[in-house]
Amino acid sequence: AAGLDRLAPPKRILLLEALGDRGDREATAAVLAQAQRGEANVRVAALRALARLGDAAAVAPLMDLAAGDVPEVAQAAAAALAALPGKDVDAAVQAFLGSSNAKLRRTAIEVLGQRRVVAAAPALLQAAADADPSIRLSAVKALGEIGGQEVVPVMVALLLKASSAEDRAAIEAALAAACAGATDRDACVAALAPAMASANAEAKTPVLRTLGRLGGAEALKAVRAALQDPSEAAREAAVRILAEWADPSASGDLAALARSTQNKAHKILALRGYIRLIAQGNPSPDQKLAACKEALSLADRDEERKLVLGVLGGVPRVDALTIVSPLLAQPGTRDEAAAAAVAIAEKIVGGHASQVADAMKQVLAATGNPELQQRAKEVLRRAGGK
Repeated sequence: AAGLDRLAPPKRILLLEALGDRGDREATAAVLAQAQRGEANVRVAALRALARLGDAAAVAPLMDLAAGDVPEVAQAAAAALAALPGKDVDAAVQAFLGSSNAKLRRTAIEVLGQRRVVAAAPALLQAAADADPSIRLSAVKALGEIGGQEVVPVMVALLLKASSAEDRAAIEAALAAACAGATDRDACVAALAPAMASANAEAKTPVLRTLGRLGGAEALKAVRAALQDPSEAAREAAVRILAEWADPSASGDLAALARSTQNKAHKILALRGYIRLIAQGNPSPDQKLAACKEALSLADRDEERKLVLGVLGGVPRVDALTIVSPLLAQPGTRDEAAAAAVAIAEKIVGGHASQVADAMKQVLAATGNPELQQRAKEVLRRAGGK
């Protein structure tokens, strides 16, 4: 390691990589010297080696490099700081939160987030109220990276106090990250749901979106309540979040909304969400048929009728064929109805030959699609037709 300076850069890089791979801690000082001067690619190689060789004593020089003006070197130094092992490294990085140099403070915040130093959360919360936007937003992001339900209440408090759209967006993203890393999602919901009562109009939408990402009965309850919120933006967000709900627990709410709303756009969103959820989970064929009937009764447009037909094609019941048949006569749904009818008929022809034969004759009269005609003729043959 002592002869590093005498080597050409390509060979120096290879030796630095070897020292890092070997874990040769006696070479740490020489490797650090290579990180502090010279060609950028050599410095980056030295920093990668330091990530394996360094300890808390390397934190201060690495912090200076991470806050420096050479982008690739700064990035490699920050990566080394994030990788160094040991609680003493955490403490050494956290000490820089008191620096008068804003760049060093921001670098320390970013590294603490990457290292997921839970003990730094109180200090990061203070930094999240800093007058400097770059410090404030870095601290918010770091809190999200630390993650877990423990930081959610303080992040909700930050969201309610946020005074700019930029801050709210950063806090929402950090909240999403924190909740994704939580082991107790119910605790996250418990911290978020009550915030709707005190949140201003601007903060309600990010609260609702985060609840939507979390899911569950209590989150659904809060989103349902927001359908009646005084804020138009909150009501709009609640509709969209319900329409994108991840599991069938929102089916009843979506059907009720599609039945009751006077807002055409909301009805379409709710109905499309309802149809999507019909196909999810494991409803019985009877439940799926009942839901499809309701969806068709609510549909004002062929676009939604086509979605229902896509679901009905997977229901192997003669009743499904009965629901599909009238839509064969409608120009806007003819081909989709034919595809659904054939798919159903192929599954039930053995037990319902007469009904299947009648339906396939309707399909042959309705569609000009060669593939569907061929399949319908084959099913008709199996049903005893001609």
